[in-house]
Amino acid sequence: MSTLERVKGLCKSRGISVARLEDELNIPKNTIYQWNRISPSLDKIKAIADYFQVSVDYLLGRTDQKNLDEPETIAAHMDDDLSEEELEDIKKYIQFIKSRRN
Repeated sequence: MSTLERVKGLCKSRGISVARLEDELNIPKNTIYQWNRISPSLDKIKAIADYFQVSVDYLLGRTDQKNLDEPETIAAHMDDDLSEEELEDIKKYIQFIKSRRN
């Protein structure tokens, strides 16, 4: 999936148009649509990543994981010998991360 397709998908999931995203981030009109022909600048990629709270790697197609703080990443690194209290703390942390995205 191209950077343009990823940005369009993120816009759709947020219920905004690409034009509105460009307006909100002070990106010149139709700049994002040009990304099907030219590479985007790093400053614009960073701004969009921050806006949608996703990683730059996700926008560039280097990973399908939108954010490094996603629960799947946490779960992949948990030890089998965690106490119930530790598991509860992890669940609370996951909920905290989810609440920050909304």
